[in-house]
Amino acid sequence: MYHGNACERLGAIWKKSSVRGKTRLNILVMLTPLFHGIGPHHFSRRYLWPYNGLIVSRDPVAADATGALIIQAKRNENFGKVRPISPPPRHIEAADVKFGLGHSHPDRIKIIQLGWKKDILI
Repeated sequence: MYHGNACERLGAIWKKSSVRGKTRLNILVMLTPLFHGIGPHHFSRRYLWPYNGLIVSRDPVAADATGALIIQAKRNENFGKVRPISPPPRHIEAADVKFGLGHSHPDRIKIIQLGWKKDILI
């Protein structure tokens, strides 16, 4: 129900009465993110890197959108060209446009960077 079309309907979970209005803070852990692979069952240490970051937001969509921007920047850097995330993270824009859960477009997201700036990618 939620995993079809690259998890596009994942935002529907946030509309369930058992979840709606209960999340106050979203933390996206990007200590050692995987920047290349297809699906949840693909893993290769070759595509891990020590980003050592946390994305903290009251907006779950903005947190995911920012994480996706960082992952895309790392992919571009690693492959030496634009190589889009595959499958594309459709759930992020859908969470914004279809489900109204937050903001997915970078121009509507205010980023406050704390800590070191080296290799931050955004």
